[in-house]
Amino acid sequence: MKDWPLGGTILEPTTGTPEGPDNKHWSRHHSTFPNRLIGMELRGKILDMIAPHSRNNPTMNDVKILIEDSIKVRSVIRKVNGTGVAGPGMSRLEGLSIRKMMSRYWENTSIFALELGGAVIRQGIFVDKMHSIDWLHSPAARSTMDRLLIKYSRFITIIAQNQWDTAVPTLDVDLAWHTHQLSPSPYFQYTFKNCKKFIDHDDKIGEDALSTGFEWTSKIYEKLFGEIYSECTW
Repeated sequence: MKDWPLGGTILEPTTGTPEGPDNKHWSRHHSTFPNRLIGMELRGKILDMIAPHSRNNPTMNDVKILIEDSIKVRSVIRKVNGTGVAGPGMSRLEGLSIRKMMSRYWENTSIFALELGGAVIRQGIFVDKMHSIDWLHSPAARSTMDRLLIKYSRFITIIAQNQWDTAVPTLDVDLAWHTHQLSPSPYFQYTFKNCKKFIDHDDKIGEDALSTGFEWTSKIYEKLFGEIYSECTW
């Protein structure tokens, strides 16, 4: 209703940086296509789904079906793009914007592009884990931090050199990674400089993928740096 960009629509997947259009191109740009489609064509239908008098029990799959049905209709595409009766159908980039948007909301019905309740719980688990290790009261805290910073920089190097693989941190590397993100601007600059893209910290990876990724990370770390990756001393 307020023309705020829907989740996933203005961040370029190759760089992780915002690439939204200026005001002049807002009404035709592919990244704002989901906003236009929802706002001009589907808003009323979606609001009807969740109206107090409705007996429906809607899911995001119902929204997906609405979107899929609407983008098959050329007149709808022309309407939201303001191209008139002779306008083209949906472009490949507009379709990609729809998929990027739905990936953010598939298991998330909040107004944000991230389900914040689950994120807080996951961070709470991380904090509890770090607290139980009691890093700060270790007699060797300084040397521990020096080692983990070296290991963290090596971890980022692995990500930079293998951007299609999943690098999984050890506990000490994860502490450095979380801490670094508390300074968003320096973190963005550091990852962009070293990896040529913004590196997000996805904490929703499944256990099987984590296990496979950790095994791969351990092998590549030992190959590159000649040290055992899984050792986590404090």
